[in-house]
Amino acid sequence: MITTAKVPSQESVATGDHRFGFKAAAVVVLLVIFVVSVLRTLLHKPLRRLSTEARRVAEGHEPARPVAIPRFGEPARIGAALEALRTQLNTGPVSERRRGVGRIGLRTVLVLCAAILTAGSAPVLLHEHHKPSDTAALEQLSEDQRQRTKAAANRIRRSLNKGYTDISRIASVTRADPPETTRRALNAELGQSNRFQSLYVVDSSGAIIAAAGDRARTPKAARIEHGIAQTNRSGTQPVIAAVVPQSPGPHTRHVVGEYRIQTLNSLVTRPHLGSAWLIDEQRRIIASNRGFLAFSRLPDGHLSTAVDGVHGATTTTAGLLLGADAPAIGAVTPATHEAGPTRALKWQVATVRPALWLDLPQYATQRRAILIGLLGSSSVVICLGWLHIVAVRPLRELADRVEGMAAGDCTTVLFPRYQDEVGTIVLSLEMVRQMLPASTAHRHSPDLGG
Repeated sequence: MITTAKVPSQESVATGDHRFGFKAAAVVVLLVIFVVSVLRTLLHKPLRRLSTEARRVAEGHEPARPVAIPRFGEPARIGAALEALRTQLNTGPVSERRRGVGRIGLRTVLVLCAAILTAGSAPVLLHEHHKPSDTAALEQLSEDQRQRTKAAANRIRRSLNKGYTDISRIASVTRADPPETTRRALNAELGQSNRFQSLYVVDSSGAIIAAAGDRARTPKAARIEHGIAQTNRSGTQPVIAAVVPQSPGPHTRHVVGEYRIQTLNSLVTRPHLGSAWLIDEQRRIIASNRGFLAFSRLPDGHLSTAVDGVHGATTTTAGLLLGADAPAIGAVTPATHEAGPTRALKWQVATVRPALWLDLPQYATQRRAILIGLLGSSSVVICLGWLHIVAVRPLRELADRVEGMAAGDCTTVLFPRYQDEVGTIVLSLEMVRQMLPASTAHRHSPDLGG
């Protein structure tokens, strides 16, 4: 089978999206340059300078020269404590140390940098969901969604009719069989098909004579009503049963088959269909290709309005749904016919396909923008989180210990975690701790201003 359809030309792309992308990219690049400059000024350069000073003090070079103390954060605290240790190691004059070193440190800087970069990526990530501007493309996509929804409804109808045919065949071949023979036939049918979860034969009052599969959930009064019917309107699972009499007459037996809801769920699960729901005449969900609560309402209010508009109709409707979150293409179609075994059912199939899934140039651009925004936000978390782990957190711990050393507590041994500038500072300070005279354990250095 070969089909053709006229589609509009998609050569014209929304240039506004491209301009927005270039502007957003330029802003992100400028913010990255700014953040790198801030981190280089407040973290990288002070660490390198402090590493050199700590090594100089540990090796005893120029003992009379004061330590160059950084201006901010943990490096400033470590530098002030290192200067106090230098004065304890030497008999030279005590230099004037910077007072009032604050406790606001590099962690605050990282948080602010993360907030700045995230704010730069947010406009790309939260780019406005807009309505498609190409009317011809929108009509073609609506028609496509309509046809997909009709195909899903046809699959459901054919499956129900096929099940009814199977029940009719069982009714004809087990008409005069005893209960044990009938039960074996029912078990054989369940083993060959996964359409039913239970099969049983009842007498004229609805009492079960032979059964196979799960327990019967159809009420007794509904077990003798010819056709396919939905036998409950509440509960944890919908019950759909097909009933076929074995022979005409007031005292005849009936064969009942209860359908698997999982089978109906699989019938509305198809690629490019979006979210699909099978709803009954009370507009309650009885099957879906996504998680659902039995007999709940449709989650999309605009789709519910569309269902109300075509309830009881024989044609399919489709169009653009402007929801609160984002526009989408929705379609509604009847799932059963007014004639045949499904005449008692007044089901409909409703589908929604979000606008971002549509094959339109502006939405392809929007999907790429969201992907870039997510990658940017993830990179911010990973990079700044790694910097906090390998640099900022060790510096905070080192600052507390070095201030304790300067105050006279020289019992804690310092071990480096990483072979970097922080590790070099830790090794140098450990050498300084070992060179301190024993009397410093009982002597307090001047106030560090921390």
